[in-house]
Amino acid sequence: KRNILEHCRIEYADSGVDARFSTLNLKSVVIIRSHTAILVHDSVLQINGGSVGESETGIEAHDSELDVRDATIANCQRGLVTNRSSVGLATVKIKGNEQFGLLAEDCRVKISSAVLTENGNGARFKGGEGQIQMTRFIRNRETALHLSGARIKIQRCQFADNSRDAIRLEDGRALVTGNAFNANKGFNLYNAGREDANALLNWWGSIDQPLIAQKIYDAVSDPRVGSVQVFPWLTEKPPFIP
Repeated sequence: KRNILEHCRIEYADSGVDARFSTLNLKSVVIIRSHTAILVHDSVLQINGGSVGESETGIEAHDSELDVRDATIANCQRGLVTNRSSVGLATVKIKGNEQFGLLAEDCRVKISSAVLTENGNGARFKGGEGQIQMTRFIRNRETALHLSGARIKIQRCQFADNSRDAIRLEDGRALVTGNAFNANKGFNLYNAGREDANALLNWWGSIDQPLIAQKIYDAVSDPRVGSVQVFPWLTEKPPFIP
């Protein structure tokens, strides 16, 4: 129950740390060049500081509780993969991961003050619920944030300079409010599902309605999908956006 690794460096492992039915605390631990840097099943994992990187998978968690603070997950094929878990991320940087930065299936998530940058896909949520706030999605090569069946509240986040769509929705379960969108090469918000979506009180990089509408994909573009309600929108970038 009281497993602690502190100021350790692990390299070239199949699994750098493998925890099953355990409680584990990692403090300032660096794990690199492994197949899976951290693998946990039915465990409680706390990470404070440190980094994982240059691995096939950075962190993989199943049926676990995961709390990560002040850490970096970088330059992996898959950054953070979680299934049926409780996930808390605070001031975490997820960057340069080839396929995606974060993939969560049927998880309860709370993400605050994180940065997801220069990944393939930034983050994808399938099912689950929770909130993402004060987080930056910038310069990702594919979709920055993809939600499917996920009841997630996205608030006070920044979506900028992504090579494709900023947010892609497969249904109307998510709530998108108080965010800032700028210089995304795809759509700021892409509604791919049949349900209507709610995206009120966001800053879309302009106050010009045609310019805002041009970057929204919904029933106006394709009558087979739902609409996106964007009015009223903010008339300037919120000062508290990171």
